[in-house]
Amino acid sequence: MEANILYPDFNPCGGGEERLALATIKAISEMGIDFDITTYVEPNLSKLENAYGKSLTSVMEKVKKVNVVPTFNEDNIKRTIRRERYDININTHADLFPYYQDYFSKKNTVAYCHFPIAKKSRNLQYLKRDLRIIKDQEQESTLSNNDTDSKNKEKHFQMVKYYYENLMKNSTVITNSEFSRKAIFEAFDGSSSDSGRGIDEIQVLRPPVDVDTFRRVLLSSTNKREDDIIIVVSRIDKQKKIENAIRLAKLLKQNNIGSRMKIIGNIDYKYDLNYYLSLNQMIRDFDLEDYVTLETNVCLNNLLSIMREAKVYFHPVVGEHFGISIVEAMAAGLVPIVPDIGGPTEFVPKKYHFHNFEEAVKIISTAFNTAYTERVQISNSVSKFSISNYIEGFQKIVNELLPYI
Repeated sequence: MEANILYPDFNPCGGGEERLALATIKAISEMGIDFDITTYVEPNLSKLENAYGKSLTSVMEKVKKVNVVPTFNEDNIKRTIRRERYDININTHADLFPYYQDYFSKKNTVAYCHFPIAKKSRNLQYLKRDLRIIKDQEQESTLSNNDTDSKNKEKHFQMVKYYYENLMKNSTVITNSEFSRKAIFEAFDGSSSDSGRGIDEIQVLRPPVDVDTFRRVLLSSTNKREDDIIIVVSRIDKQKKIENAIRLAKLLKQNNIGSRMKIIGNIDYKYDLNYYLSLNQMIRDFDLEDYVTLETNVCLNNLLSIMREAKVYFHPVVGEHFGISIVEAMAAGLVPIVPDIGGPTEFVPKKYHFHNFEEAVKIISTAFNTAYTERVQISNSVSKFSISNYIEGFQKIVNELLPYI
């Protein structure tokens, strides 16, 4: 039996999506299933090991073949078709790599959908950054200003829509939260069978988080956290709404709440430099240089050190799909302050949900005094999101398909 595991790019090593892909590969390997990988870029094994550790990444040494699809277009996809079909196809990021073949079905294909962004996306950045269809600024500018190339742009969007819809309708679909599950149903007309457009069933399988590593932060810090530090952990990307954290920091400083805020995140300067510069300008405009620091591309050990000192984690995105950094912070014993809309409300205690910045300020002012015993309870509550639990859950889903393969 052979599997094809699809993931857009393992090499950024900046978030939980790569860990999910690696854990999925490990789950398949432990079942004795041989596998190929289909991706945009040859995986950098040493970089992966540095980011996620030998235990998780060593499974990449067992890959039989890496199929590289440089850009998402029909010719590249067709060139990866084997003479013989794979027994099972596993797409670990259907939204950014909506790869589809006409033999896919719910009985031989699994698609992990983080959020259905590909269903309605009309963003050129999505074509360029995520699907790699547009390769440089000149082409992007041309596509947005020229009538002929506007038609080409529309052709690209229609191609992506075709592949994405067919992938989702002809796969066993998994997602990360009830919030995302509802969004997928709504994007595909619910479970309606009219014209065959609907998706009948979506299973929720929470992403894997290295909770043990972050829990060691809590166990080593006990009651030593003396400063009232708030942290934000997020990729530096305007979709992550980091400006919300800076606006909150302005209110906190005005009310003499907290000693400082540290915003920590990886950045791809090719795409996000202007956003990064705008955040720095915002910090200066709000006179927050002594309160807010923006720290980029921080290694794991340094992140753990920062978490060891901090007391509160703030999440700036309203409508977050799941929030792996929130789980990591909770495992480390930080009090999570999250918007009252989105996937995190499914595992963050309700008393830490905020509806507006004023509510967030009030919650944070009391959260600094949270007892160590409650921090332990917060940490214990996310142990269910462990890598081992994810692997077990994914293997159960695959085992249900095996009689049909």
